[in-house]
Amino acid sequence: MARRNLNSENRRRPIVTNYSEGEDIAVTQQQIPDNIGGMGEKLSKALQQTPGQKKKAKRDKARKRVYFDAPEDLLELLEKLKDREGVSKSRLVSFLIILGLQKFSEGNVQFEDYKSYPNYPGVSYTLNMPDIPIVDLSSAKFKNEDG
Repeated sequence: MARRNLNSENRRRPIVTNYSEGEDIAVTQQQIPDNIGGMGEKLSKALQQTPGQKKKAKRDKARKRVYFDAPEDLLELLEKLKDREGVSKSRLVSFLIILGLQKFSEGNVQFEDYKSYPNYPGVSYTLNMPDIPIVDLSSAKFKNEDG
């Protein structure tokens, strides 16, 4: 991996300019760690990326990612199911969410049965999770299996 030479001459070169207020504000690489509070290291790494790394970072940033908390039993079941079906966990979870939304749009899911008042601010209700089904994947038959 090629690294940029960050000698003192390059370090004094302005790398960020803000024209939003019509005012020229230049920040040098040397000032970044103090000015951004820890973000300087990330920005320095970004400046040193090869064109291929920049392209991959841009693709990754464009992807829409969602992070959520899930019970360990559910994660284990999803892991087994993805292995059995030979699909990615991301596609499997998206598929199952869409199936749930279809059931909801058909009126087959009633959130009121699962709502309760939370003991933390920021939301009006919390959802009590239904029991995770016990699925024996070794004997379960799916549509793509003959027999």
